[in-house]
Amino acid sequence: KYIDGLSTDKHFKDLKVVPVQELVFYGVKPEDGVRLGPGGVHLDPRDYHEKMASKGTVIIDVRNHYEASIGRFDKQKAVGGAEYIDPKMRKSTDFMGWLGKEETQKKL
Repeated sequence: KYIDGLSTDKHFKDLKVVPVQELVFYGVKPEDGVRLGPGGVHLDPRDYHEKMASKGTVIIDVRNHYEASIGRFDKQKAVGGAEYIDPKMRKSTDFMGWLGKEETQKKL
């Protein structure tokens, strides 16, 4: 809540900043055998859409199922492009369980 005239020692009095390993926690542990690196290659929008139109590309939507269902890209199917996979996760920590399933491994 913003209040005009509040003294500077009262601004954000309950704010806490905490360092974290992951911005979105997926529950990846070292014993899972998954190595988290610095991340993928950043694509600008044009390159992303080109990649989506490419056969052999797989897009895994790691948002929760509700978010994935209300906003996603589907036009790549019409041009024979990327395969879109929605793991239908309720929360981000469901990802490792989905990734470890035999049917998931067959798709990837």
